[in-house]
Amino acid sequence: MYPNASLSLEQLESHFRRSRGTIKAKARLLKIRRESLRPWTDAEERLLCELYPDLNNDRQDIAKVLGRTWCACQHKILELGIKDTRERNNPCQIRRDYFKLIDSDEKAYWLGFIAADGCVYIGGRQHTLSLQLQRRDRHWLERFRTIIAPAATITDNAGTMSSSLSMGSQELVHDLISLGITPRKSNTLEWPKVPEPFVIPFLCGYFDGDGSLSKRSGRKTDQYAWYLLGTLPFLNRASTYIHQQVGVQLKPPIRAHKDASPHLFMLYAHKHALAIDRALNASGLGLPRKHLPVTQTAPSPGS
Repeated sequence: MYPNASLSLEQLESHFRRSRGTIKAKARLLKIRRESLRPWTDAEERLLCELYPDLNNDRQDIAKVLGRTWCACQHKILELGIKDTRERNNPCQIRRDYFKLIDSDEKAYWLGFIAADGCVYIGGRQHTLSLQLQRRDRHWLERFRTIIAPAATITDNAGTMSSSLSMGSQELVHDLISLGITPRKSNTLEWPKVPEPFVIPFLCGYFDGDGSLSKRSGRKTDQYAWYLLGTLPFLNRASTYIHQQVGVQLKPPIRAHKDASPHLFMLYAHKHALAIDRALNASGLGLPRKHLPVTQTAPSPGS
């Protein structure tokens, strides 16, 4: 009875004494479809294949040209396998494949920055990447936006004196997750999948989000303290790479706030703080206020 298109859904509801949603769900389960009162012709299918990929053609216009409902057109689009021929709506101009492959210092840097200060969220059909920084670092959000999503909007939050940037992209979010940047990562972050040639710019990005370099009070002018916050497994890997690529052996991470967060640890250096800073920012990608000017000479790790 259901495949017979001469019967309306209202008639089917009356006959079965069930809602149309229940009837449709059962039909999908049984893999039966209603017959079309007007079968698609070869010419109509060719026209649909021509109209659908063009973004200038609104979906309602396509349905009007074909003399069918958009729902009927959608079924035929799926049947013909042309769903992916039409570019998806992208008002923020997001580079959805930016993190598909980490193959440059710049990509590694921003991956590190997101690992520290970014937030990946998935809820239903919503896939969002967001960043929130202090107002004084708004220019850094603007730089990130220019690279990732030029048409996205930066919001200034008066109450918190911060600026935030949010963009929605299923592909971008899933690529970040596959690299190791997962939702609710604060307590669970492991070392992401970063190719070894790009470990240092990645660490630079992470440091700019969750690190600090400051002069030690009451010390000589060249005495600085270098700190990095994160989970224990993440900082252990960071320490290993700093030893391998900078030549500085750090002490094991310690708890940053014993009572406040059992998952937050700190990696620190005093004697070789400037050497680490120089090595991390060798690419020049770092947030300027987080690093010393390049004109200042850093002592070698062995001195």
